[in-house]
Amino acid sequence: MMLLDSNIVIYAAEPGYDALRKFIAEHESVVSIISKVEVLGYHKLNSENRKKLEYAWIDDLEVVNPVS
Repeated sequence: MMLLDSNIVIYAAEPGYDALRKFIAEHESVVSIISKVEVLGYHKLNSENRKKLEYAWIDDLEVVNPVS
């Protein structure tokens, strides 16, 4: 299992990071709830990339809850 940091998720949403998106898709990847909130609240994330993240693959990633 690979826990993704918010920075990696943000980079993966940017154009030109196809290899990173492929790498993430090929591995059992998860995000913490904190990272997901950080990513969706990132101030430099444009609306097109936010939609890609929300409706494409970040919602497909398992969210781990550190409290459980």
